[in-house]
Amino acid sequence: ELYQSHYQIELQILQSYYTLLTLEVDKSFEIINADVEKKEKSTEILVLIIAIFSCISISFIILFVTTNVSKRIIHVQDMTKTLADKDFTGSIRPRGSNEMVSLLQNINIMVEQINEFFTVVKVTAARAISSGYTINDAANSTAAATAAIDENIQKIMTQFDQMIGTVGKAVSVISDMNVQVDTLVNNNET
Repeated sequence: ELYQSHYQIELQILQSYYTLLTLEVDKSFEIINADVEKKEKSTEILVLIIAIFSCISISFIILFVTTNVSKRIIHVQDMTKTLADKDFTGSIRPRGSNEMVSLLQNINIMVEQINEFFTVVKVTAARAISSGYTINDAANSTAAATAAIDENIQKIMTQFDQMIGTVGKAVSVISDMNVQVDTLVNNNET
C-alpha cells in the first residue's frame, strides 16, 4: 500500500507538474503571441510609415526631375519660337543630362550657322544691289555715250554731205577751169 500510495502521490505530482507545465506553457505561449502580435503591429506600422515616406520622397524626386526637364524643354521651346520669328541672335546655355547638353549644343551650332548664312546672304545682296547701281549707271552712261556717238555720226554725215557737195562744186569748178585751161592752151597754140 505504501508503494501504491507513493505511486499515486507521484502520479498526482506528475499530473500537477504536467498541469502546471501546461499552464505555464500556455501562459508563455500567450505572452509570446502577444509580444509577436505587438511586434507585428509595430513592424506593420513601421513598414507603412517607410512606404508612405518612400512614396512622398519618390514623388518629390519625380516632381523635381520633371520640373527641371520641363524647364529645359520650355527653354528650348522658347528658343525655337524665337527662331520661328526669324530672330537668330539668341543662344541656349547647355546644361542637364548628356542628351540635353548635346541637343542644346546642336541648336546653338545650327543658330550660328544660320547667322553666318544670313550674313553671307546680306553681304551678297548688298554687293548685288551696289553692282546693280553700278551697272545701271554704266548702262545710263553707255546710252548717253551711244546717243552722243549717234549725234556725232549724224554731224559727220552732214559734214561729209556738205564736203561732197563742196568737192562736187570744186570738181565742177576744176572741170570748168580745165575746160578754160584747154581753151587757153588751144588759144595759145593758135
